[in-house]
Amino acid sequence: MDDLSLAASSLIEEALPPTAAALVRRQVRPAVALSHTAISPDRRSRLGGVPLLDRGERWPDYLFKPLSFLALIDLAEFADASAGTGLPTAGLLNLFYEVDDQPWGFDPDDRGAWRVIPADPAAAGPRAAPDGATTYPEIPLVGTRVATIPDWGEDVLEAVDGRDMDAYLDLEERLGATRPTGPRHQLGGWPMLIQNPWQRECQMASNGIDVGSPEGYEDSRAAELEAGVDDWIMLAQIDSDDDAGWMWGDVGVLYFAMRRQDLAAGEFDRAWLVLQCG
Repeated sequence: MDDLSLAASSLIEEALPPTAAALVRRQVRPAVALSHTAISPDRRSRLGGVPLLDRGERWPDYLFKPLSFLALIDLAEFADASAGTGLPTAGLLNLFYEVDDQPWGFDPDDRGAWRVIPADPAAAGPRAAPDGATTYPEIPLVGTRVATIPDWGEDVLEAVDGRDMDAYLDLEERLGATRPTGPRHQLGGWPMLIQNPWQRECQMASNGIDVGSPEGYEDSRAAELEAGVDDWIMLAQIDSDDDAGWMWGDVGVLYFAMRRQDLAAGEFDRAWLVLQCG
């Protein structure tokens, strides 16, 4: 157990009764909290600016409109901080989104309204945005290794006594105080939810079921797909950010999600996205 896990375990044991604490300790996931930093020639990870794409890689579009570039993640810059997250330790990831209509991700037809495009750090070059894409100011990013726990609404906490909710919410707040201040951008770990857990939404929508209403979860294929719900984990969380110049819905968050097996295989074209806001 590393120092991060030990510190998180200590907070958990202080906050929760023994049975609940034991369950929650098993659910701790490391993550990389991303925060703004000064422009540096030594760092490539950033919000905004221009992407770094491989030669021949086409700028992504959705319904004949170019997507907008949100962030570049140089995975090598976070290799130490991301240990245990399942993230690769090398390569570039370019995150794109359709920022005008801001699809929510519950409709299978939203597929293509976001893209995660990998690139080779040794060969990728800057690509200017085409007409029609929104551009954002460049904000370099640094990462801090943090411990994350499930939101109270996550399925893995169903066995925790409901009477422990206030203590759990206090624990979340105490862990949150160990993060850098500012927008809640993050790589890996448990998402910081605004609404409900989104793993089931990703599984259903990515497999062709519209879950914009409760009826979608009653589709004849839903039971068959249920077995894959727990495969979904978070790749990146991109918060609303005044300095970056964007807001998702009403001060919401974008969650880029992937199945564990797709992440391990580098199948970034299989990423799904969920937008949540208050």
